Amino acid sequence: MRNMLPAWLLALGVVVSHWACAQPHDIAAEKPISLDSLDSLGKARLLQDRASAMKAQAERQFASEQSECYKKILPNSCLESAGQKKRELLKEANNLAKRGREEEREFRRREREAKEAQRAADAPHIEAEENARTQKNRQEQATQDAQRETKLAQEAMDAEKRRAKVQAEAAARDKKRQEQARKDSENERLRPARIKAWEERQREIAEHAAKVDERIKSKAEDRKRREADEAARRVAKEEAKRDVARNGFLCQLWPARYCGPESGSK
Repeated sequence: MRNMLPAWLLALGVVVSHWACAQPHDIAAEKPISLDSLDSLGKARLLQDRASAMKAQAERQFASEQSECYKKILPNSCLESAGQKKRELLKEANNLAKRGREEEREFRRREREAKEAQRAADAPHIEAEENARTQKNRQEQATQDAQRETKLAQEAMDAEKRRAKVQAEAAARDKKRQEQARKDSENERLRPARIKAWEERQREIAEHAAKVDERIKSKAEDRKRREADEAARRVAKEEAKRDVARNGFLCQLWPARYCGPESGSK
């Protein structure tokens, strides 16, 4: 296809020049684009764009000429000529479009070949990277597996510790319940004796209280007797004082009778 490129480029130049001369207000006014300045894909797209423009121009030109032909008395020859021009332009446009598609396919083929060549060149590097990534993934997986196994082992140990703790606590509670049951049984067995001892203690307390009350009562009676005797002595003493006072006055009147030793007995 590269050997055919000058021929179809020459044909394209002739067609474009013919088309530009036919419609100077549409195409000739545009700034020409050099195909040599474009890559294969740019050339293909330019050819397809120009083919589309040529088809549109052919339709416009045919419509314009057809309108002029109908103004003539015998339009058939004019219409045939206009139709022939349209077919020629459409054929040229189709050839351009076909060349553009072929150029695009060639570009795509070269692009695929370049990509395949690049992939082939990059394959060792990619394979090395893939191997390194695989090795890294394996190491990471091995590390994760080891960590998971360690975690599982630790969790198993923790679970065993919790199970042993629960069992020990259950055994301690059972032992405590058994000890409490033994104490309750012993208390129930000793209950009559304790009740009897308590009753005996209450009796002793009552007896002691009665004795205390008796002592208090006896002391109160003794205190009353002493107070009565004390009061009697005070009365006797006062009476003796009054007797002394009376005897002193009589002693002055009758000393021989009331002042002698025997006067105290009278």
